[in-house]
Amino acid sequence: MDLKQEEFLESSEVRTLKVTAELSFFRCLKGGFDPHTVGKLSEQAERVRAACLEASLSDEIISDILAKARHSAHRRFTCCREVFVAASITGGREALPFVKFAVKFLEDKKYRVPSLHNAADDPVATFVQVVGDSQATNGNAFRDANYRWIEECGLFMAELGTPSHGVGSEWEHCLVKPKLNLPLTPMLGFYMEDRDVSPHITGISEEEARYIWFRSYRSEEDLAKTISEFLAEFS
Repeated sequence: MDLKQEEFLESSEVRTLKVTAELSFFRCLKGGFDPHTVGKLSEQAERVRAACLEASLSDEIISDILAKARHSAHRRFTCCREVFVAASITGGREALPFVKFAVKFLEDKKYRVPSLHNAADDPVATFVQVVGDSQATNGNAFRDANYRWIEECGLFMAELGTPSHGVGSEWEHCLVKPKLNLPLTPMLGFYMEDRDVSPHITGISEEEARYIWFRSYRSEEDLAKTISEFLAEFS
């Protein structure tokens, strides 16, 4: 690989190809098709692929990028009905009724939510019950289990209206999954309409905006509509 190609591998075009290809292959799987031909790429992904070829990225490298995207899409497809729901449990719980609503909404639609403690009145007791370990009551236990669940889930949602170190950490862990050779995971950040969300969270790139949503809500009806649209697009 020459220097020009190495530099191009870090370009926005290549990042966009990785994202659009993986989302495209996932939609093929969702529709019951086999995404093992380039012809199954979306029109958008095909345009990005063509741009990469025009920029002198070799067929071999592009084929490798697409193969990895297919593999990642297959992995996410197997867990696309598992959703990690993040929410503050120590910094304030004003949004707890809406977090409870979101979890129940998902469960009613037969999605699995491992992070039930984030929607519980007693998070520690619920966490202990979920993990089945009466000694798992310290911060490390919560962090390690949450990170593992985030890695295993195909979707991620977070209530962002209440500042929380834990939620910020969980958001970032999900965001970097592709860098850990884990599937790209669509993310939904929801927050009450009158709340501000840190630019550190909302500052995403153009290609990340393809699968990371931020939505405000005023009522359960607003939240139900947002979650339904998110699930229809990504699960």
